[in-house]
Amino acid sequence: ISLLETRFGKEDFRVIEQKTLYSELEYRHFEIVKKLKLDCNKNFTTILFFYSNKKPFDEESEKAGFILGTFKNKNSEKIMIYSFDYDISEGVVERLKEKYDVKEAPVILINEKDIIRLTDIDQLEKYS
Repeated sequence: ISLLETRFGKEDFRVIEQKTLYSELEYRHFEIVKKLKLDCNKNFTTILFFYSNKKPFDEESEKAGFILGTFKNKNSEKIMIYSFDYDISEGVVERLKEKYDVKEAPVILINEKDIIRLTDIDQLEKYS
């Protein structure tokens, strides 16, 4: 997705189309991981990351993405991060925003409970 955004621009219809498809795939994986946690007693921390490429939220979203990447690298085996473009107004992204009452970006939803406006990696330490 990043490569497509760089080549065609973040607002290009082809990029949005691919993001929509990728969001569906990520959601399916998220559902599988939830089932593993429940049925097999696996200890995963799931993070849904809602970001925006629109000003003035783009810089804060990039910073949050960098923090999440660093956190994932430190705890790679038990952290599952799913990224969704908040500004996609169809499909699974809309359903997730409605289900979890996500009203802004960038925010993260941890284990389907805690909504956090991520500004520092220390906010994530209790989930590692």
